[in-house]
Amino acid sequence: DDDDDGNKNEKLVATLRANRAAALMHMREYKLCSEDCNASIALDPNNVKVYTRLSKALMELGHFKEAHISLQNGCQNNPSSLNLKKAFEKMKRIHEGIEYGMERLKLEDYGSAKASFSSLLRETSASTILLGGAKSDLGLGLTDSALRLSLRVIKADDVCAEAYEVRGVCMFLMGDFQTGLVVLRESLRLDPDSENAKKKLRNYRKAYEQIDAAKTAIFQRDFSKAIELISATLGSCKPLPLKAPLYGLLHSRRAEAYIRLKKYKAALDDCTMAINSRDDCIDAWLFKAKAYHGLGRDEDALKELGQVLNRWGASNKELQSAYETADFEVRKKKRPNFYQIFCVPRIASEMEIKKAYKKRAKDYHPDRFVGDSTRKQKEAEEKFKLLGAGLEILCDDFKRQLYDEGYDEKAIRERVELAKRAAHYSHGHCPR
Repeated sequence: DDDDDGNKNEKLVATLRANRAAALMHMREYKLCSEDCNASIALDPNNVKVYTRLSKALMELGHFKEAHISLQNGCQNNPSSLNLKKAFEKMKRIHEGIEYGMERLKLEDYGSAKASFSSLLRETSASTILLGGAKSDLGLGLTDSALRLSLRVIKADDVCAEAYEVRGVCMFLMGDFQTGLVVLRESLRLDPDSENAKKKLRNYRKAYEQIDAAKTAIFQRDFSKAIELISATLGSCKPLPLKAPLYGLLHSRRAEAYIRLKKYKAALDDCTMAINSRDDCIDAWLFKAKAYHGLGRDEDALKELGQVLNRWGASNKELQSAYETADFEVRKKKRPNFYQIFCVPRIASEMEIKKAYKKRAKDYHPDRFVGDSTRKQKEAEEKFKLLGAGLEILCDDFKRQLYDEGYDEKAIRERVELAKRAAHYSHGHCPR
């Protein structure tokens, strides 16, 4: 009887421990939950649910090997349980997935590592997996995602030095340099022996000094020095992920310095790298347009800015202004050179222009081409009309000023009309 009572008491305690473990699991008190589960199993090794609960608690604590072993023991003690076998196979896949993800991280194969950890995060939000996902995203330059995942780790474990390290690097790569350095120092405070954190803090502190010096050099118009400093920064931050905002920022700033030195080809290369990093890097698009203009490739600037406006930049005033500038340059290039047509210099007087017109008009007057082929008549007619348009523009002071500024015939007409309206309203007439 005493033995029966003892067994009943043990089973009761085992049940109570198992029930409390379930409550602790809901409270995310995984360490206490695992302790209760182990105590319950010691008293009653046939409670299948407790093994599953223990493996989940250990998994959330990042003890995947122990979770794997606990399910293995459960299967041995309860060989007929299909649920335990399924849980064991699932844990085995998770354990293998973690090992694979960690191996890919070491080999800097961040794409494969991300795929592995993303799959595991559907099964568990254990800090180890969250941290693996954050490191994978960081390696790919996906700083927003890495920042979110590292924050989840810190909320679960506020003394996790690796999470602070990842977060500090993220902030630095996003351009928040001072905060990034502060968080990296916190990581080193939590783990003073971390050589990795020491190296990153040293390199990023140096990079911050170089970035600041490059800004000063650009302000002081020492563009060669700025290029040298930015190039050194790119070296200090190696490996700098392609998708990291800092990658685009540095290449954009160097492109600006190259443009000031009229090294348009080098600027174009830097802008292309910045845009490949982030398509919405506005500065890179603006500097690329300037580089195109410097190379005389106004049509390319117009075409690419038009595509950007259609894709995502329609609301950006700087991009709109750059597009209008490119459109102006293209139209300017395509307009007829009236000075060349009249064979007069740009400083020619109105009298000289009219005299030149009379001479050239005789050569292309339609009456001279009566009886010639239709093609010749048409060519003469077009040239005669062009002479008339040129005379109208160059013999009107306002129109000639606009033409000399680069406006084509259509734009000149538009501005003349606007000027007329403005004069009309200034004399007391109200617009209808």
